[in-house]
Amino acid sequence: MGRKPTPRPSFFKVMIGDFTNKIRIPPAFMKNFNGMLPHESILRSDTGRFWRVQMEVVDQDLFFQNGWPEFVKDHALEVGDFLIFWFLGNSTFDVRIYGRTGCEKKVALPKRNGKVPISFIKKERQGKGMGKFFKRSPSFQCKCHEGNQKKQVDVTGKSKTTGQ
Repeated sequence: MGRKPTPRPSFFKVMIGDFTNKIRIPPAFMKNFNGMLPHESILRSDTGRFWRVQMEVVDQDLFFQNGWPEFVKDHALEVGDFLIFWFLGNSTFDVRIYGRTGCEKKVALPKRNGKVPISFIKKERQGKGMGKFFKRSPSFQCKCHEGNQKKQVDVTGKSKTTGQ
């Protein structure tokens, strides 16, 4: 028998109250940072894009703050949405978003002036343990997202029509 994969630490948040500017990371989750609280994290959604989000300690609580509002806007988060944050290490989280229906939300990121969202990471992060981050290949799209988008934009800003 093969070994079971090591489970990744995770936490969930239900979008209630004022979640548009910041959200609190559960205090019990902070142990997963091994005493070294990061100043910023990378949030990766199923869109294949990444968001750089500053983390700040306020009164012994840790929050996602600067950069979080862009994530909220780009994913059209609403009251009642349910997010699961899977910690991948190196201050990086995979984020799954579920709507009030209980099903995973399908998000088509907005274009700004015909380009990818401004919150998409384009530059190398100057910090330990993290290198360059790139958008997934524009041709990658799982079957659960078929029909969501007729055009895709790659990192160079060129449009590409998908097979519909």
